[in-house]
Amino acid sequence: LSTQRTVVTLTGPGGRVVAEVADDLVTGCRLPLATEVRWREVEVEVPAADPAFQQAVAGVLLAAGARPAGHQSKLARVLDS
Repeated sequence: LSTQRTVVTLTGPGGRVVAEVADDLVTGCRLPLATEVRWREVEVEVPAADPAFQQAVAGVLLAAGARPAGHQSKLARVLDS
């Protein structure tokens, strides 16, 4: 399991961090079949809960074509492949 991560920090007024967006390119290989799977994940973390902001971010991502992961972890996704 390998992840290449790009992180962008979003700031608001006064330079306050409002969110951190992690864009992961994930590659996994399930042994003994050695079948490689690749996918991309975007995670958004906020330092303080703000339901309206979180819903707005989710709406933008979904409108851009994102969809829920469907797995609890990257490892679970590889093992299910």
